[in-house]
Amino acid sequence: MISGVMAADQIWPNKDANVISTEGESVRLSCSYDTSSRYVTLYWYRQYLNGEPQYLMWKDARDWSSTGTPAEPRFQATTSETSTELTITGVTLSDSALYYCALWSPVIQSLCEAVQKLKFIFHFDLKPHQTTIYNSHKLITLVETPV
Repeated sequence: MISGVMAADQIWPNKDANVISTEGESVRLSCSYDTSSRYVTLYWYRQYLNGEPQYLMWKDARDWSSTGTPAEPRFQATTSETSTELTITGVTLSDSALYYCALWSPVIQSLCEAVQKLKFIFHFDLKPHQTTIYNSHKLITLVETPV
């Protein structure tokens, strides 16, 4: 690893705002990034409480048409040269999890290393009578729809 080069590749959450959503609505999670590499791939992961991070999808940052098949059709990613956004349509209580955005470029030795760094930044919390999602930047509270 070359000292100083790794620091140029960064990904961070956008905003620290809370989002409240009911089942069936759409939720947008976004991260910004900075890299000196021309070849960048952005990944989204989900981690359930006491579980391992699960791959959701990837998106090529420089070629907006290249996208990995999402884990579910309700998940869609968009990218620009400076950010990535994950949209989950029709959210359900089963979407309650910790969400990660990760950056891969030739400067980063492995994607696992990037995800490992993100893994220790975030916290998951479950409150009575509501389910919470923490992603890389927002707390999303899914409120059960009255029957």
